[in-house]
Formats: sequence, C-alpha cells, structure tokens
Amino acid sequence: MYLDYWNLQKAPFDNVPDPSMYADCHESMEKVIAETVFGIKQADEDFVVIIGAVGSGKTLALKVIMDSLETDKYKPVLITSPSIPFARLLKEIISQITGEPCAENRKVHLLQTFHRLLFKTMEKGRKIVIFIDEADSLSPANLDNLRLLTSMQDDQRNLFTLVLAGQTQLARRLEHPKRENLFQRIGIYGRIDKLPSPEAVKKYVETRLHLAGTQKMIFPTESIRAIWENSDEGVPRLVNRICKLCMIEAAGGGLTQVSAELVSQAAQRFKKLGEAAIQRRKPRCAPDDFEISDVVEMTEEVIEMISAQSTADNEKKPVEENPPLDATESRDAGQTPFAAQETETETPVGFEPPPAPLLTQGTDARDSLPAVVDDAETVAAPKLNPESLARHEGDAEAESIIIETEAGAETQTSKEELPPDDEKPASDDEGKIDEITIGGHTIRLDIPQEILQRVKSFNRESALKSAGFWAAKLLKNNPQLTASPQSDPVYIWNEIKDSILKRLSM
Repeated sequence: MYLDYWNLQKAPFDNVPDPSMYADCHESMEKVIAETVFGIKQADEDFVVIIGAVGSGKTLALKVIMDSLETDKYKPVLITSPSIPFARLLKEIISQITGEPCAENRKVHLLQTFHRLLFKTMEKGRKIVIFIDEADSLSPANLDNLRLLTSMQDDQRNLFTLVLAGQTQLARRLEHPKRENLFQRIGIYGRIDKLPSPEAVKKYVETRLHLAGTQKMIFPTESIRAIWENSDEGVPRLVNRICKLCMIEAAGGGLTQVSAELVSQAAQRFKKLGEAAIQRRKPRCAPDDFEISDVVEMTEEVIEMISAQSTADNEKKPVEENPPLDATESRDAGQTPFAAQETETETPVGFEPPPAPLLTQGTDARDSLPAVVDDAETVAAPKLNPESLARHEGDAEAESIIIETEAGAETQTSKEELPPDDEKPASDDEGKIDEITIGGHTIRLDIPQEILQRVKSFNRESALKSAGFWAAKLLKNNPQLTASPQSDPVYIWNEIKDSILKRLSM
C-alpha cells in the first residue's frame, strides 16, 4: 500500500471533504470561510452565498465552516441533494433539526412545523444554520421558496441563516434582474478561486503531506510547476488527483521523489481517458405531414429568451469553415430542412440541433409536450427555422404544408395541387403594405398571405396563439425594438400581436 511506502498516517490527496486535511493556504477559500463564519456568528446575516467552479473546494469549505460552529450555540443542517421538490426539502431540514423522521407531507403543515422549530431552537439558546451544497441544482421555484422562507425571522433577530454553495450557474440565476428581491437579501457573497500560482500549489501540496504525517520533499519544484500546468492551473480537485496517482506510481517504481516527467505522464493518462467522444446521433426529424405548432405562450421569460438570442445573433461572427447544414443548404440540395435522413451524421462542434417537434392542434398526444422551463435566463431561445402554423382542426385533408426558408422562399406540398397564381381568386388583402410603427420604428409584418388566410379560419383561441407566435418571431428579428433601456419587451410584443389581430380582421 502506497501509504506505508511513504510512511503516511492517512491519505493526503483523497478527494473527500475532510476538514482535518484543510490546507490554510488557499487564499480565496480562507477569505470565504472567514466571511461566512463572521456573517453567521456576529453579523447575524440571514443569507450567505458561496460561488466556486467545479473542484474548487466548496464542499470542504462548508465542512470547515460547520466544524467552526459551537454545538451548544448552533444547530447545523446540511442538504447535499437540493434538486428535490420543496416539500421534501423541508422534510429533510425538519428531520435533521429534530433528529427524527418527519411524517408530514403537506407543504403548509411543513412550513408551520419549521416555524415552530425556529422559535423552539432559539429558546434553547441555539441558532439553526442551513447549508445547501450543489445549490446550482435548485429549481427556480425552490429558490423563490427559500427566499420566502427567510421571511420567517423575528423582529429583533434572525432565527436562522441560510448558506448556499454552488457553481457559477447559481451566480447567474441570483444576479438575474427578475431575482433582484432575492439578491438584495444576500449578506455575504463570496467566491472560491483556483490556486493562483505554482507557489500556492507547492504550499498546498506540502501542507497536505505534512497533515498526513510526512516531512519528506516528495514533489520537487519542477514537479510542482508541472502539477499546476496540468491541473487547469490550480484546480484543487485536479491537483489531488494528479498527486495521488503520482505517489502510487512512484511507490510502485521504488522512487524517492516524483519527477516532472511522471506528473506529465499521469496527467496525460487522464486526458486520454477523459476526452469526450463526439456524439453520433440521428438529427431530429419530423414526419412528412408535420407542421410546427403555433402553441406559443408569450411570457416575460420568453421575451427575455428572445432578447438574449437576438443579441447573441447580432454579435455572432460568420463562420467560414465547415458551417453546419442549415435550411438554405438543404433547399439547394433539393430537400426541405425537415426531410428525414436515414444515416447517422457526426455532430459538428457548436452545432445546435433543431428543436424537438411541437404537436399540432388536434393531436391526442399533447401530454408529450416538454415541460415549461422555469429558469429561462439560463436557456438559449429555440431557433424556429423553418416556421409555419399548424392547420386548423378538421382541415387536415385539404391543407398544404407551408415552409418558409431563410431566404423567404416557400415550398408547397399537398394532396391536391394548388391552382396557378393567375387562376387564384383575387384577395382583398393583396397590394396592402403590412407595416406597423412601434416606438418610432417601422417594421414589416412579413407574414405570408396564405398563412393569414388560414389563420382567419381558426377559432379565437387558436388565432390568439398564432398571433402571439408571429409577434415573438418579429420581436426576435427586430432587436432594435428593445434596444433602448426604457423599452418594455412585453408591451412591444402585445402591440405587435394586436396589430396582427387587426390585420386578420380586415
């Protein structure tokens, strides 16, 4: 066993959150621990947040903080799987406070029980401190529920402190404007960074070896620099992994020190084993008689997604080499973008497959629609291309599939041929300029006449959904409408939707 070879009393580089192996040479972690302990013990904060990248030591920091709390003054609660529903989250918190399983299931009763426990624990001279690790996996609803939970405080003092630790996704959620009421409650907002230099890695490694029971210089200076370079420049978890493997290899080879060459070999092994294979899968295709549904509910979150996607599209530079297959290329090849493909293709880096087909009206399998994404600010807006409306219920026999390509061309297929343009009955809408002015900007509606005619035959509910769909599309394609800080995307979307509905009534 390599521990005996190096005369170690315990494993120095196991990736476990052992507070006894904490090396107080990680400057950002030391600062976060000190600030959090101060916020709990002296500042009486009710909300503390710790942010750190993968492998930076967040869990170890929480364990060190918990160990620093006097057991006669504080009652710590640790949640390691917070992605569960809020009622189960409350049950787990209550069970750890009482030391007994919680039999209650109803949320309202759980809240009452938790409130009583807060006062009962405070009467005993103790304060509850709830630590939630991996908090970036909290759902948006659970984040809001935790915010409301912090309202259960006494008029003169906070009855408990909530400490969240998570990756940078948690920071993005908390800093989003729609969670300003949650972000303002944060009393301590700390961040754990990587070990900043080879010197910091050297001190980290030597401290952990000393805590494990040896004073030997196992890793010389050149090896330390190799460790820093091969651990993504100081990620503690990667440092531990490399050092442990090197000590095992050196022990097996009868070496007295770990060379830089051995470090590089160990790191290379992980690189070879850890390279992600390019996923091979068939593209998401739709059946030949498929049309994109107009089931679109416009909410503030959807507007935020559209605005974010529009900004990203404007800033994106054209890629010259190996562009992904798009609608234009499919058209040039004589295929529609949704044509079924039988062979597997290699997914290019950065390629986003088209969204899963939405169900058309009248489909019995509507329950298979994907769940609504609550945390919209972390999800890119779906790219709806090609776009068309679902045909009205009962009209499937005679209606054609209208697919609008990026160039604006339209291809039509149907069970019965449409008459030539010169034989089509004249429409009262032809010749009218479909332009509207919103906030001083004039935009074209750009909705094909065939689609307008079809939507006129829809019932009111379907027409509203269709108008909402096209309003969202136009808002996305005209980012100048929301460029001003004073612009209200929801108001502008309603204006466009109302204009479309007026156009339909002509």
